[in-house]
Amino acid sequence: RLPRTWPNEMKKSLIISTLVQLNLNKIEHSIIGDEYQRGISGGQRKRVNVALELVADPKILFLDEPTSGLDSVSATELVKLLRSITETNQLTVAAVIHSPGPSAFLTFHDFILLQTGGRPIYVGEMSKTEAYFASIGFKRPEDSIEPLADYVMICTSGKIEPDYEIATLRLNDEDTEWNHLTSFHILWHQFLGIPPPLNDDDTALKDTVRAQEKWLIYFKDIIFSWFVEYPNLLIKQFCPQNKSDPQRPTPNSFEIFLLCLKRAVKQQYVSFKSFFISTIVVFFIIGNAIASLSGGNLNVLGGYPPDICLKQYPQLRATCLDLQQNSYTNALQFSGFILIASAAAISASTFGKEQTIYWREAASNLNTPAYFFAKVFADIPICFLSALSVTAGFSTGFISPMPFPQLLAGYILYTIFGFLSGYFLSFLLPYSSVALAGVGWAVFWSLLMGGTTIVMSDNRESRWFWTLSLGRWVNEAFFYGTTVYPYEKVRQGPEKGQDLFDMNRRKQTLLFFLTYGEAAGYGALVCLIFLFINLFVITATKLDKKK
Repeated sequence: RLPRTWPNEMKKSLIISTLVQLNLNKIEHSIIGDEYQRGISGGQRKRVNVALELVADPKILFLDEPTSGLDSVSATELVKLLRSITETNQLTVAAVIHSPGPSAFLTFHDFILLQTGGRPIYVGEMSKTEAYFASIGFKRPEDSIEPLADYVMICTSGKIEPDYEIATLRLNDEDTEWNHLTSFHILWHQFLGIPPPLNDDDTALKDTVRAQEKWLIYFKDIIFSWFVEYPNLLIKQFCPQNKSDPQRPTPNSFEIFLLCLKRAVKQQYVSFKSFFISTIVVFFIIGNAIASLSGGNLNVLGGYPPDICLKQYPQLRATCLDLQQNSYTNALQFSGFILIASAAAISASTFGKEQTIYWREAASNLNTPAYFFAKVFADIPICFLSALSVTAGFSTGFISPMPFPQLLAGYILYTIFGFLSGYFLSFLLPYSSVALAGVGWAVFWSLLMGGTTIVMSDNRESRWFWTLSLGRWVNEAFFYGTTVYPYEKVRQGPEKGQDLFDMNRRKQTLLFFLTYGEAAGYGALVCLIFLFINLFVITATKLDKKK
């Protein structure tokens, strides 16, 4: 959000000065913390939130309850810091504040007090607040123990009666009854010298008219929301318009991508030890565990000789000639399920842990596609090293006729799909629920829609749905690599090229007819489509939080 013409030294200088102004320079390298990891104090967190906005060098800063949840000392300290910054930086700060302490309340330059329905009661200098309320019949007793803020709130809530001689005189009508819900507003209009507001009868009449037209207004709101507001918000997220001041040009999409990429890389690779353990060691152990669970006696057993099958019942002859066993496919399919679920659990933190930060930046014209692809690019090394580690661990106890590069390529596709699944689920679900949801997601796409548990030949009407499943394409590639290529033809020796096992019936049952490269290519296409689905979902959802 800073001008792209600013040199790095100028940006660093702004950051350092902001840290000093908010007394954060002593904790600049501390962890913020969350519900799982202890970090800085509540008051320091509030100041960090303010600092995140100040480093964008704003002209106006809006704060929503900056002192809520803080003790009186921390609240007063924060408000005094804000006042100092406004006077030093010539910045306008507007804050909504509830139940302020005496010192914090009096620190503000100006004060706006609103009543039910947004009716203004007082708008002016803080120093003149007490004098104004005294002029309308609410003189604060000299021996009052109530702070000014509390006294004003008690008055406007109707718990203190006014000096009626002063109040009715100001109302210009001795017969007018005092009503704390409307009289404060009327008196403020008179103080400003503007016409009095509508009375309650006029408001009620207008409310009746609105009620009669409510269905029409509701229908118009739906039409406007779906066909005007939503498309405009969507376009703004995909292609944010640069409406910045010509004297303050902001970064373009590519520059935003580079900035987000640099930040994402620092997030992911700040600790080599953590990266090494969570990526290489953990996934190697996962691969080794899968190999142990799969067992070492895997094999492909072809059909019985034709002379034996001819002696069987006619109904059993085709089954007799078919493959009798293929344990490789089931073992690899199970490993795919584990890999997708594990990758989804790890990648959920990429976007899930910083949703509120993204929403805030998106509301400030962040280019969502640039942000999305920057985060994805930062995850690429983790994704490929995870696939390599799990393949290496799996190969320690799993021996198959398929070459290592083919096994690695299949696992890379599984890992990519797992990472994309973690992104997708984190856009739609709370971060704490993604890991569990990822297990169900992996069961569906790798086991149920893998093409071997529920075969496509039994569901020809919905066969198109299997084309969307990465598990189906990787299983078809693995079927070719472990079964068709090594055992359909004799690959070496004097009988090279002759038929070995009859695979036709099995191919017809599974509808697996492609070579390894063709099936893997379709799997890569599914991942590419899923990538852009993720881009659309992160852009098109939660638009109300990005306004």
